[in-house]
Amino acid sequence: MRARTTGRRLPDWPLQHADGAASSLYAHLASGRWLVLQVDRGVHGRYQPALDGAWVNAVTALVPGREAELDGVAALVVRPDGHVDHAVALHSSVTGGNPCPAQAVT
Repeated sequence: MRARTTGRRLPDWPLQHADGAASSLYAHLASGRWLVLQVDRGVHGRYQPALDGAWVNAVTALVPGREAELDGVAALVVRPDGHVDHAVALHSSVTGGNPCPAQAVT
């Protein structure tokens, strides 16, 4: 998935948040800030890049209907113009085999 997504402009995906609220991808980009989209799978651990919070928004959400496309992805870093800067892969930890965010890959 990462190779097909990095550099691609994403459509305005609907997002479903853990509290039941819904939003859209573009709504989080309207401020002109970058977006770290954590793909919510109910696992512990989140990708936390060393980015300046003044120019980055972060959201954790499910992306309904995109499960296959986002298989193996923990997070996407999305530019304000909707293009994916990079995807962050999931990998199994050495202890317990639970998915956890890996290093960013392009």
